[in-house]
Amino acid sequence: MTILKHWCTFLSAANKRSNPISAGFLLLLLCNGFVSYAQETLAILTPEIIQMNQNTQYQIGDRIQMSIALPFVSSQGIKSIKIRNPDEKNPLDSQGFYLDPSPQVINGNLRFSVSPIKSGKLTLPELQVIKDETTTIGKTSPVSITVAELNAPKDKEPELLDPVSISLPFKFIIYGLLILGLIILAFYSIYKRYLKKPKAVKTPVEVKIPPVPDHEIAIRDLNALYETYSYSGENLKPVAFGVSQILKNFFSARFKIDAKESTTDEMLALLRDESLSENEIRKLTLLFRDLDQIKFTDYIHHSRFQKSDYLNFKDSAKSIIDTWTIKGGLS
Repeated sequence: MTILKHWCTFLSAANKRSNPISAGFLLLLLCNGFVSYAQETLAILTPEIIQMNQNTQYQIGDRIQMSIALPFVSSQGIKSIKIRNPDEKNPLDSQGFYLDPSPQVINGNLRFSVSPIKSGKLTLPELQVIKDETTTIGKTSPVSITVAELNAPKDKEPELLDPVSISLPFKFIIYGLLILGLIILAFYSIYKRYLKKPKAVKTPVEVKIPPVPDHEIAIRDLNALYETYSYSGENLKPVAFGVSQILKNFFSARFKIDAKESTTDEMLALLRDESLSENEIRKLTLLFRDLDQIKFTDYIHHSRFQKSDYLNFKDSAKSIIDTWTIKGGLS
């Protein structure tokens, strides 16, 4: 409506052949209205949930597909597009969400997915949409969902057996005490005889053991993990925790960063400051996305992972370790 009023005013001034300075001023207001309208259009982007059913309640680990209309934005000419949480002090995992870091632009719509990792009433906060690493083209409005509680079976309380009293005749007690005394006397005699023998004094020789390189430690731990846990649905969770911790230990030793106690997002932010390329960051992101989904959800929510995924976790981790063995050299 503001643009229409400016346009009508401009036409009226032109038709009446008014002062050229006034007409130029009105034309400036009209252009300013168009700029303001474009900025307001790109300011707030509303996500829409794409679901096959109309349920409003979700389970932990569900992959919720979302779509955002991007006015005046085409997938052509875009090198990359990302969604980022602007509040670094309050990461998304602490708010109950896992965000897929690989969105796509399809026919002017931005498609991405989130997975709830907590139950209850959750709100996906305002997110920034960034084009080509630096240009912020808008921000999303918050979206609220309800996540159902997990119904875990209660463990049965252990049954206590009635106490049974056992009584032995007095003579057996006497025999037992005599046998115990003989055993103690025999050990004492052997000990005294051993003390009389002169002991040879040996000078300890200091042996310097060379430190084991960090990549060899990582490969050794990775092989030991897969020897301990063969493939099964129940073993996916300890394997996911193990592969994740082995890679974090390796990155901590290799790049001298605190990856051991960091979340996945914090670790990736630290690695971006190192010499890792975006392609390598993407490989790590995809691997840790699957590992985190297995780590933080129950078996029923990650049953889609098969034996091929179980083996692929080891191959992907070994490939990452081998790559940085060649690039980084020995520690």
